[in-house]
Amino acid sequence: SEAEPRLREALAIEPGLVSAHCNLGLLLNKTGRADEALGHLLYAREQAPQAPAPLLSLAASYQLLGQLEKAVEHYGIYLS
Repeated sequence: SEAEPRLREALAIEPGLVSAHCNLGLLLNKTGRADEALGHLLYAREQAPQAPAPLLSLAASYQLLGQLEKAVEHYGIYLS
């Protein structure tokens, strides 16, 4: 897929691009690299605390990593 290199290229040009961090985190989750996704998703969540996508993807990362308490906490925030 060309998505990952394109997202990384976008972040090289504009390191604070929240949407690229969020989308890269989602892609990394889907490709089994939740540990790598965390940094991007935490950044996106910090920069856009009201946005649902980073929060949901962050919960999924924690679930994939077996950090179930954190996953439940973030899913709960998402659903509230």
